[in-house]
Amino acid sequence: MRFQLSSNMVRIRRICILCLLLTNFLFWSCSNKDKQPDPVAKVIRTMSDTLPKISLPEDADPQSEDWKGIDLSPKKPILPLYPEEEAKKLHLPPGYGIAPVLTEPQIDQPGAIAFDGNGRMYVLELRSYMLTADSDGTLEPVSRISRWEDKDNDGIYETGTAFVDHLVFPRFVLPYGKDCILTMESDADEVYKYTDTNGDGIADKKELFTNHYGRSGNVEHQQAFMHWGMDNWLYSTVNAFRVRETPNGVVRKKLVITMPNGVLHTITMARFGFRAGQVECLPILSFRYIMEILK
Repeated sequence: MRFQLSSNMVRIRRICILCLLLTNFLFWSCSNKDKQPDPVAKVIRTMSDTLPKISLPEDADPQSEDWKGIDLSPKKPILPLYPEEEAKKLHLPPGYGIAPVLTEPQIDQPGAIAFDGNGRMYVLELRSYMLTADSDGTLEPVSRISRWEDKDNDGIYETGTAFVDHLVFPRFVLPYGKDCILTMESDADEVYKYTDTNGDGIADKKELFTNHYGRSGNVEHQQAFMHWGMDNWLYSTVNAFRVRETPNGVVRKKLVITMPNGVLHTITMARFGFRAGQVECLPILSFRYIMEILK
């Protein structure tokens, strides 16, 4: 009888220990479930205070004009800063202050932002851009467009969702009506309209908006942005045309002002409601073309 009681106590003790370990594991899992790695800390950990020593090429003449006075002494690496540290580096006029409204790790590799009519912020997160010196993996489908809201009106965008995920280096984000955006991917030719139809902050409907809009090649040389002009047309860089949605579909119209190679390299808004290429190209235009634009 004594042996049977002792055996039961041992069994109960083992069960208690197992339950305690399981509880601790579940608590740890829940507390770390929503935690994301801090990008700033991650970058700092990968950098070292010991930099490689640089020396002149063997055939270099230290007294030549090319090399004389060169400083090859080791330098400390320039480390990324946390938002509160970066704010101290900004010089503001007296009476002004600055505070972060949305930072990493909530977002990653932000490239552009846009606001809709309700003040919600759409963030273009280019998560594959220049991760290595050779830009490996730039066209991997890991980028996204997130949407953020300030629901408690404290100026901080604390509530966010991945509005459109798994994108290939998206070129732009343009809010376009209720719970809807326009965007396109790199090495693509189509602009798509993404809509959140059930109000959960995630686009669940994808529709073709227009095509023949893009080109492939270096991601820095492809078309970018889609902006509203004061004339109610949509403009982008590179493309020498503008587009607009009508009851009969999306129409386009060729632009008068382009660069010598027939494309727009920059977008600048003039008070007359048109967009043109770089200012340097304007003087070569004839008076007839300028008057046509100003009509």
